[in-house]
Amino acid sequence: MGTEAHIKKDLNKFLTRENFSIALDLMDDEVYKVMSTFIWITALRPKELLQVPYKGKGENLGLKRYRYNEVKSDIPFHMASKGKNRSIEIPAYFWQWICDYWMPLRTKRAELFKKKNGYSLSNSVLFLSSDGRPVTYRMLNYQLGLVGKNPSFPQDSLIPKMFRHSFATYFVLEALKARNMLNAPYVFDAVIDNELREWM
Repeated sequence: MGTEAHIKKDLNKFLTRENFSIALDLMDDEVYKVMSTFIWITALRPKELLQVPYKGKGENLGLKRYRYNEVKSDIPFHMASKGKNRSIEIPAYFWQWICDYWMPLRTKRAELFKKKNGYSLSNSVLFLSSDGRPVTYRMLNYQLGLVGKNPSFPQDSLIPKMFRHSFATYFVLEALKARNMLNAPYVFDAVIDNELREWM
């Protein structure tokens, strides 16, 4: 529904699953792979993602470190988002992966932080770079920008918002598949729209 240039511009806002895998392979530090995957799966904005704690408290008490195969149900995550309070359910399988894969790395990096600074890191910080620094929005953006400039990456750029665009696109694609509506003339579906709106 537009010129070829318009279509190309829109496609450049989107990552296929294949290109997402390529992007992960091109990232030097595991923390950016974990953060990118987090956004890909939950559609969180980076500033929301940086609120995910290592050990939650209050409303986020369920977000803690579990042993292998202990997470049985999705975990609510409450956050501040654009001046509002918002919550989502982090999928159980994904938080278990965070506990099994990322938490041991985070522990080592927290020890490095303590050695450098002489005090322990706050439990509110989940994401640390390989040199023990808490990851900021600017650091994430910069690292994704490096991937976007890599000649091996098949697109012109890479920014966090592209993960959210892809989440939304694949969400609708899977919903249409489930309703047997692929390749049918477009009909607005309020249920799909509302489900997606809640996530986004």
